[in-house]
Parts: sequence; structure tokens; C-alpha cells
Amino acid sequence: MPEFEDYLDPKVGAAVLVTAAVLSPPGRRLLRRGAIYGIAGALIARDAIAGLGRGVTRGFRDAASAASSGVQQSRENAPGTEP
Repeated sequence: MPEFEDYLDPKVGAAVLVTAAVLSPPGRRLLRRGAIYGIAGALIARDAIAGLGRGVTRGFRDAASAASSGVQQSRENAPGTEP
């Protein structure tokens, strides 16, 4: 039979709290809701990071295209070349 001092051990107390949370209907509901919100938050963060990556890639591509067309125009307008 466990003694009262056994329940004062932090490891035992944590195990008792987790067991009570998992076995009680409100505890399970809370854990489920937390899991759902956690997964939803992770998906939103993933979409935001992917959008940021696409924006950066598009910016580099546009900058490279503008630089390329600027070099082409300067060659066409260079002295000694025929239009």
C-alpha cells in the first residue's frame, strides 16, 4: 500500500495528473482540442513559410529578368551599333 509521502514525489504527482487528464472526459476533450489547434497552427505556419519562399523566389526571378533586359537594352543603345 503506498504511503502518503509517495504521492508527494514530483514524478508520481505528474503521473497521477496525466492519468487523471487522460481518463476524464473533460481532460480528453481538452487534449483533443489542443491537438487539433496545434495541427492547424502547424499547417498555417507551413503555408506562410511556403508563401514567403515563393515570394522570395519570384523576387529573385524578377530582379534577374530586369537585370538581363537592362543589359540587353544598354547593348542595343551602345555607340557604334546599328539599330
